Amino acid sequence: MGRVSSETSPYSESQIEEWRSITGNILRQLSIVIDRPNSKSLVQDVAIICENFHQTWRSSEAELHKAQRDLISASERGDFVRAVRLAEQALVLKARVQATHAAYHELSDLLRYTKVSAHPIELTDAHVVPREINIFSRARAEKDDREQRTRAQEVDGLDSAIEIVDREINLREASRGSVQAKVIPLRR
Repeated sequence: MGRVSSETSPYSESQIEEWRSITGNILRQLSIVIDRPNSKSLVQDVAIICENFHQTWRSSEAELHKAQRDLISASERGDFVRAVRLAEQALVLKARVQATHAAYHELSDLLRYTKVSAHPIELTDAHVVPREINIFSRARAEKDDREQRTRAQEVDGLDSAIEIVDREINLREASRGSVQAKVIPLRR
């Protein structure tokens, strides 16, 4: 069993400080929403806060993955001073990812259990799909259509080849003068 120290490490302190910062941020934002005189937009305001934490969580997660790659790279190069610095940054990022993830899920659970539905969030230009994407999807559909027509032509070609072979077999048998008897299956 490990020893339990009465002192906390500086790494634990940085994690705790990150959690405190996120928790304080939640409290400030929710306090502002609650203090507003317009209670009709309360659910929508909480939904916006929830979405902000979701975006922060995802962007922090991306930063953490980049920091992990940089840490591995520095360690492989033998640059251990840089690796220690990157490890400390990754430690704080990991705490931020965990805290914002927890905040997002708490707020989304709160919204899910409310009886009031959130008003639709207004879309901005950032939410619009660029026209180029539609062009690419149209080009892909056209390519798929061409591939299906090619497959159909191949199947038609095989059917034609089978018919030709059947005719050749029938002609050869007829030219040999053989008579084919019809076989009647026996019933059991």
